[in-house]
This record gives sequence, C-alpha cells and structure tokens, in this order.
Amino acid sequence: MRLYETIQEAYKLAQTYNDPELLGKLMEARAHALNTQEELMGLRQENEKLRKIQITELDIERHDEPYITLKSDEEKIPRCATCWDQKHELIQLQKTPLQYSKLVGTHGCPICKTKVNYTK
Repeated sequence: MRLYETIQEAYKLAQTYNDPELLGKLMEARAHALNTQEELMGLRQENEKLRKIQITELDIERHDEPYITLKSDEEKIPRCATCWDQKHELIQLQKTPLQYSKLVGTHGCPICKTKVNYTK
C-alpha cells in the first residue's frame, strides 16, 4: 500500500476519536506524502529523459561540419549538431533551395539557422 493511502486510512480512523491535534498531524503528513509522490514522479520522468539522451548520444556520429548523423540510420540523414548540443533535439537539416543533388550541398537548420556543407 502506498504511503499516501495509508495516511488517508489513518486519517479516517482518527476521525472516530475526534482528536483535532492528531487529525491536523495526519493532514500534514498526507500533504507531505502527496508532495513526495509528485516529486518522485517528476524525478522518474527526468531520469527517463536523461536515459534516452544518453542512449541517443551513443548512437551519434559527429562530423567536421556542425552536423551529426545516427549510426543506426542507414540513410545517414544530417541533423543539426547545434540543436542537439543545446537542447537535445534531433532536428533534420534541410537543403537550401535550388540544389538538385541529394548527396552534396548546403543544408540549414530550420530552428537555429545553422548552415553546413554536406556530402553523403
């Protein structure tokens, strides 16, 4: 049984004794238990996010130009190294207009506007 639920049951039981001091302490304990559960949930979410970042970091290949690719990506789609380093976001670089070759050219990040020369 969770701490909050146990305190909730103790509070209901204490109501039968009608002890204001005991009820007050149980209400305080209930509030602390609820805050602790919320904090724990937030820490678990943060931990999961950091785990995903760590796994992705191991998959990243860095290049001389400020772009990255993923080892697991067969197409080797170029992504913005600046956005990854600053915000841990994998933003695909886009070709600048009027370039017809898929293998060579200038690519730019639609978010931070970083420009790179890319050769596949």
